[in-house]
Amino acid sequence: MVLLPALVEEPFTETDEYREIVRPKRLVFTETVSRGGKVLTQTLCTVEFIDLGGRTEVVLTDHGVGAEVHRRGWTRALDQLAAARAS
Repeated sequence: MVLLPALVEEPFTETDEYREIVRPKRLVFTETVSRGGKVLTQTLCTVEFIDLGGRTEVVLTDHGVGAEVHRRGWTRALDQLAAARAS
């Protein structure tokens, strides 16, 4: 029997930097995901909160390298927020 060393992958690192905070209307930030020093995704995210008189509409835009990859995570997060709000 031949034993091979365990394959250990570098963890992902996410670094975010807020660029603009306009209470209670808008957040703008960069989101960078890297692994082993290599940048995998780097996007500029804008989250807008629109007052609809007793309700709030959330509009999220994410532009840059990897925005399509982030879409799954943002969709899941917003769905969970809506579910929490409904309960």
